Amino acid sequence: MGAGRLVGPPKEGDEAEVAGWTAWEVGSSERVGVTGAPSPPALSHFQFSYVDADGSPVSVVQMTFLKLLSATARQSFTYSCQNSAAWLDEAAGDHSRSLRFLGANGEELSFNQTAAATITVPYDGCRLRKGQTKTLLELSSSRVGFLPLWDVAAADFGQTNQKFGFELGPVCFSS
Repeated sequence: MGAGRLVGPPKEGDEAEVAGWTAWEVGSSERVGVTGAPSPPALSHFQFSYVDADGSPVSVVQMTFLKLLSATARQSFTYSCQNSAAWLDEAAGDHSRSLRFLGANGEELSFNQTAAATITVPYDGCRLRKGQTKTLLELSSSRVGFLPLWDVAAADFGQTNQKFGFELGPVCFSS
């Protein structure tokens, strides 16, 4: 495997603290909370940006060049939860509350839609929906256009005892 090239989220704002959000302004690159009850289906959306090793924003041209030189891409996503599921809801025995991701190429990735990438879950502490813990998801794809992640939608939030946050890992392109 060739040398990897990393592109990461900005140092400030790459992690959303565990908080009891009810909804977010969709399509905004700013993390501005919206109060009130979300309309069904209750999903919370975020949109990400990326920087290079010097902290400068990565342009579309730079990202395209990295993808052209690469055969695979991978990225991690850590979901911090309080009484909320990230992937498996063990009590229900299904993935109906799982996170949904939007790739840079506009393709969606979720438990039921996995053509764009493979998701492995080395640790799923949120599966019990009890207490405060974390779930680690690792995404990998030979369709390098899918990564980096562009957006995420959380489905299991909004109740008074639920909170969540996340940490977006850097995307690594390799040849």
